[in-house]
Parts: sequence; C-alpha cells; structure tokens
Amino acid sequence: MQNPLESPPRRRPELVRPGSFARPSESFILPLDHTFLGSEDGENSLPEDSNEPLASVHGTDGDPQGTDDGEVRAVGHLGADEPALNVDQVIARFVDETKNRFRPDTPTAGDYSTAFRRFAKTVGLDSFSRKQLTPKRAHKIITDYMATMRPGSKRWILTALQRVWVYGGLGPWPIDIGRDFGRSLPKPQRREAPPDAEVLPFAKALAKEPDAYVRVFVRMMLTYGLRPVDQLGAIRWGNIRYDESGRPYAFVARGVEEGFKTGSPWIAHIPSDLATDLMEWNGKSPNSTPEALILPRMGKHGKIADAMRIHSNRSTEDLWKAYTARHGIRSALTMAHMRHFVKRHRRKGLDPAILAYWSGHDAKSEGGGMSLHYGTNLPVQEVLEEQSREWPEGPIGDLIPVRVLETAEITPQMMNAIREYMKGGSDSELTTVFGEARKKATPFVRP
Repeated sequence: MQNPLESPPRRRPELVRPGSFARPSESFILPLDHTFLGSEDGENSLPEDSNEPLASVHGTDGDPQGTDDGEVRAVGHLGADEPALNVDQVIARFVDETKNRFRPDTPTAGDYSTAFRRFAKTVGLDSFSRKQLTPKRAHKIITDYMATMRPGSKRWILTALQRVWVYGGLGPWPIDIGRDFGRSLPKPQRREAPPDAEVLPFAKALAKEPDAYVRVFVRMMLTYGLRPVDQLGAIRWGNIRYDESGRPYAFVARGVEEGFKTGSPWIAHIPSDLATDLMEWNGKSPNSTPEALILPRMGKHGKIADAMRIHSNRSTEDLWKAYTARHGIRSALTMAHMRHFVKRHRRKGLDPAILAYWSGHDAKSEGGGMSLHYGTNLPVQEVLEEQSREWPEGPIGDLIPVRVLETAEITPQMMNAIREYMKGGSDSELTTVFGEARKKATPFVRP
C-alpha cells in the first residue's frame, strides 16, 4: 500500500511530433531531461520588438515560471474545471490595448488579429483553459505551429502572435528567438530595384487601360512610388493644386494632417498624362469634394461602396493583380518593387531634398542629415518649379520618352538639332535652329 504522503510515481512523458498539436485529452509533456539552451547571440526577441516588455518565461535553468521541479504536469491535473480560453476576448483585449499603438487607418491590428485567429483555430487554442496553457505547453504549441510555416513568413507571423499573445492577456511570451530558432529565421531582405525592361510592360499597359480610376492608381505608383495604403490611399482631392485653366499641376499634402505613416510632407509636380487621368476620374468619382479620397477602396467588381473608405493592403494587392492579369503582364513585381524603381530613377540629376519631396520622404534625412537640415525646408513653389523643369514626365517619361516625328512643320534641321541636344548638345544651338524656323515658317506647334 502506498504511503499517502509520498508522491505518485511519475510516468515517462511522450514527445509530440512536430506539426501535431496537443489537446487537453492528449499527453503534452516534455521529457525531464529536456534542456532549453540559451541564445548563442543573446537575441531573445524579434528585432522589431527589442523595446517591448515581452520577456521569455523561461529562466536560466530552462524551467517555466511557477514550477519547482522542472516538470509540466498532465493536463488533467491542471484545473480542467476552468472555462476554456475565449479567443475572441483575447483578440478584443489586444485591439483595445493597442488602440494608441497602431494608427487607426492602418490594417496592422487587423492583420495581426487574423494571423492569431488562424493560429488559434489550427492548434485548438480554445480547448485549453488558462491553467492548462502552461509556459512549456504554450512554447511547444507555438514552436510546432511555426514548424509548419514557410520560412519567408515566419518572422512576421511570430511578431503577430507575440503582439496578440502579450497584449491580449495570455501572459509572458514563451518564445526565445535565439534559443528556439537560432539563425533559421531569414533576415528581412532588401528588394533590388527592378530594371526598366521589367517595369516597361506596366507603363505601356496604361495606354490600353479603360478605367480612369485604375489608370490613376497605377500611374501614381509608377510615378511617385508611394506607399499604397497610408500615402496613395490617403490622398484627397483637396491635396491637388490647379492652374488657371483648372488643370491639376501639383500635389501638396502634409504628412501629419493626412495621416501618412510618417509626418513628412509630399510635394510633387503632376506629369501631363497623370493630370489628364485625374481630370477624367474627377468627373466620374462618386465624391470629388476637397475632403474626399481620390482613390477610395474599390471592391473586386469595380464598385465603390463607401467613397470615404480607405484601402487595405489586401485591397490594393487585389487591384494590382487584377491590372496585371487584365493586360497579360507575366511578372512577379509588386507595388513595393515600384517604390524601388522610382527611387532609382529619382537619383538622376535632381537635388536630394527636391527628390525626397517627390515621394513623401524626409527631406532632412535624404539630404544628408542635420548638416543640410536648414537647406531642406524649401518653399513649396521652389520645389515644384525645379521638379517640373528637371523631371516633367517623371519616371514614366524615362521609360517611354516623348517621340518627335519629322513632319512638314518639323524640318530635318530641327530634328538634327533635337538629336544633338539629346546627346548632350548645347541649349543655345537648339534655340537658334528653332528660332530661325519660327521666323521662316508658320508655327509648327499645333494648338
């Protein structure tokens, strides 16, 4: 007969295979000799979370907090009479706790919530009570789940789960990046700027695109390289400046006032083709008042249900993919690639501060830091004049240059002068040839 004061004999635990997820009815315990190794490089959180109070629950000896024998007890001994976790409540608390952390017009909180809900459904998180979800069990559930994820997605998914786990009230984050993943997480890779030849099909297809809304969206992506949601999606009709004839000639938007991701202003000349598309879309838009969005969220069937609803990452991706599919563009280039394409072209010939305004970047940092800070706070009109003079058609003009054809009005001498000028010839020679032609013939520029 066993002494009631003695502890019952321990059963040998069984490991759960990676990719399987234990439920309360299953054995989900680790072997007694399981040792958690410390990080080799001292990393214990995601790089983007280095300032977060998200410490790992494991101490230096590898035991979870609240235990003294290094063993995780069987599920049936952990207060199974407690109610199961309510995933909706966890997510609701996360949203409430982070309401001032994420900007309200960005989809970050929603994206993180979706990722956590998918995780919770896959592992059956709602079948555990809080007491059953011990640190070691949580650690096992998360690492097994992450073993099924694609390498390129792991870093973002871990960030999403970590945020909701901690701010949703589930306790300390049980993962140590250095110990649990080592160097297996791919570091964020910087995209290379695509060559012109790969971007050219996107630009050429604009001439065949029948929808003015889509033309404005794509042409602005290729012209300015804006962030699709919190820049391009947040621009309003009131941010456009018009010339005396009523034609758009510039965008001027204050980053803070318009809710951009950063407070940097956006000051940009409008190329001629974009001005034409904007005028057409203005006449068709369901709301073209100054406070209305130029590009409100459009549904999959080309309908705008709410003219004041901002785009999400998913909706802009759907719009981009629909454009490429409609025009038979076989390319893996994304909108992010277009940002790099525009930045590469912006480096040609213009002052760094002037270029920074073109894409809504910080003119101080683009212009060389504090040493040039006082020379970057330029008057709006000065910025626009230099942009329109030096880069009138923007990156698309670099891809598809204006073609001048020889006609009865444009003589061979004028064509030769243009060719020499494009090769780097002097302005004076071009002016002389055109001046002589104007004196001898009727104006060759048609109204």
